[in-house]
Amino acid sequence: QHIDGYVRQIGELLARGVRIDVIGLQGHFGTSVRSPAEVYAIVDRFAGFGLPIHVSELDINCADDEFQADYLRDIHIALFS
Repeated sequence: QHIDGYVRQIGELLARGVRIDVIGLQGHFGTSVRSPAEVYAIVDRFAGFGLPIHVSELDINCADDEFQADYLRDIHIALFS
């Protein structure tokens, strides 16, 4: 829901002529995570604006170190795709 709002807000600002240099995204994940494909699709929505995208924060709050490492690897691959 907040993703839709952020996309809408960026679109409205651009439509009003507001200069936006970069879109900043945060990636805070808990024990319930989005798949790398879902993260890719979300970032792809923002890419439609034709602006640089910076992920300013990326973390996962998880007690399973192996899952955390694998997930962060996969998310980095999706983000750099």
